[in-house]
Amino acid sequence: SRRGLFAFRSDKRNYLLTTCILSNTATSVIFHNHFCSVFARARLGKMHRIRIPEMQIIIAVVFFSTICHSSNIRISSTNVLEVFDGTTWGTVCHDFFDQVDADVACRELGYRLAYFWTIGEVEGSPDAIHLDSVNCNGSETSLLHCQHEGLGVHACDHSEDVGLSCRQEDIRIAEGNLLETFIGPSWGTVCGDHFGQAEADVACRELGYKHAHFWTMGEVEGAPDAINMFTCDGNETSLLQCGHKGVGAHECNHTEDVGLTCYQEDIRILNGNLLEVFDGTTWGTVCDDYFGQFEANVACRELGYKHAHFWTMGEVEGAPDAINMFTCDGNETSLLQCGHKGVGAHECNHTEDVGLTCYQEDIRILNGNLLEVFDGTTWGTVCDDYFGQFEA
Repeated sequence: SRRGLFAFRSDKRNYLLTTCILSNTATSVIFHNHFCSVFARARLGKMHRIRIPEMQIIIAVVFFSTICHSSNIRISSTNVLEVFDGTTWGTVCHDFFDQVDADVACRELGYRLAYFWTIGEVEGSPDAIHLDSVNCNGSETSLLHCQHEGLGVHACDHSEDVGLSCRQEDIRIAEGNLLETFIGPSWGTVCGDHFGQAEADVACRELGYKHAHFWTMGEVEGAPDAINMFTCDGNETSLLQCGHKGVGAHECNHTEDVGLTCYQEDIRILNGNLLEVFDGTTWGTVCDDYFGQFEANVACRELGYKHAHFWTMGEVEGAPDAINMFTCDGNETSLLQCGHKGVGAHECNHTEDVGLTCYQEDIRILNGNLLEVFDGTTWGTVCDDYFGQFEA
């Protein structure tokens, strides 16, 4: 225990402090800062009151011992929001609790996104209810900085307890390219109904990428049970800003789950090595007219590879309608830096679409297991003279 002199200001931010100490009996006093909360069990000495218009300053001599917590709030393993009053943990009543309050709570815990609901009475939760009628303006750094009835003051029962889930992100691409979104207390897949390029683009932009490719992936073992459905106009910065009806509001099953791949580059290799280019508006294939080793090398270097092998792939089901044509000198860092006339400025059809394979290594096996080696300038085959098991 220590002895100290403290002054408390009676304003909205410190409402709890003054109500706690306006008694000459032993009570609990709360001091709060950004780093931890100090809870003091105090025996008040002689109190000196100085009255100033719109302010009351109380000076008291107290004896106290402190307990520090990294936060005044926590979320239990069952998603119950709990608050510490200096002695015990207690729940929060849902009266007037809204998204602003949930956001403040999750930010206090170091998270970016919040989802709340009335969770009701949960086995193992604290007996006490500590907060009711929470009303935050959104700028607070702690839930206890928000207006409320006072610690322990409520007209609730545990059927009204608040549940809270905090996340750093609300979408992710799980193993195998399965798109998942977080709505409510759990992750869910995304239904393919009404899911198009606009929705895919929004999802990939939210994840920090420029471009998106989506498809109906079907049921994946180990995927979440929940299914979500979205409709976007394409300008949203988050998939949860798009129209959605909530978990379960759909007529889908997991055979319709969406798969998603996101790209930072303006070129990609899809559908069995089909080369595609994004011209700023749409994806398109590449015509093989004038397309040679220079063009292939530029494309693979843009994708982060050292070497390229190309061929005329022909028409591929599901390929984009647009066709692009390029002529490079070989020094470009992007295929779009090469000469091109824009989408539609060609005399090609999809039977002339280019296929591309990129390599990081200086050797490759092609054309029915033919061994080839890159000497720094060109690829070449390997003669069988003196080539034996050691070399293989």
